Amino acid sequence: KKFIDVAAVEARSFPRGVGVVRLMGRDAGFLAVHACLAAPGDVDACLVPEKSFSVDALLRYVNEKLDEKDHCILVVAEGVNTRVIDGNGPVTVDGDVGPWLCAQLKNNLESISLKYVDPSYSVRAAPSNAADTIFCSRLAQHAAHGALGGSTAFAVGTVNTNYVEIPLADFANRAAVCAVTGRIFGDLVRSTGQPAFDNDADASC
Repeated sequence: KKFIDVAAVEARSFPRGVGVVRLMGRDAGFLAVHACLAAPGDVDACLVPEKSFSVDALLRYVNEKLDEKDHCILVVAEGVNTRVIDGNGPVTVDGDVGPWLCAQLKNNLESISLKYVDPSYSVRAAPSNAADTIFCSRLAQHAAHGALGGSTAFAVGTVNTNYVEIPLADFANRAAVCAVTGRIFGDLVRSTGQPAFDNDADASC
C-alpha cells in the first residue's frame, strides 16, 4: 500500500498526473488486488494476469480519468505482459510490462506527468510482523510433529482454523488464481470503478 500512496501523492501533485505501480505477481494478481483494496479511493484500475485487457480501452479510460479529475493511478501485476490485446489480437510485450505500459501512456496521451513506482522485491523483503512469526512457527512445529509421526510427502496448512497435513499430490497440476468472477475481484471493481477492458479468456477457477 505504501507504494500506491507514493504514486498517488506524486500524481496529484502535477497537472494530468499518472502514477503507475508495478507489483509482483507473475502468475496471479493476489498481491496487486489486495494492495488496491488496502488503498480505497486511490486506484483507478488494477491489471492482473487473470484478466486480459485491451490497451486501447485502457488508454481511453485513463484519458477520461485525467479529464475528470486531473490524475489517474494504475496498479499492474508483472504477469500482465501475456494478457495484452489490441484491435488486431494479442500484443507482444518485450521485457517488463511496467516500462512498456509507461511508454504506451507517454506516446498516446497528451501532456501527462508520469510517475513510475517499482518496489521490486522490497515487497517480500520486509520483516515479518508478530502474526506472521507466530503463524510460521506453528507451521514448522506441526511439520516436525508430522514427520516424527511417520508422515511423508505432505504440507502443513490451515483448514477452518485447524492445522492439517495436506498430501502434496493434492497440489499437483493446480494453480491459485484470483478468479475474476469471484468476490475479491468484485470488491476490486467496486473500489476502483474500472470497466471490463476485455471479456475474452478470463480466469474462472
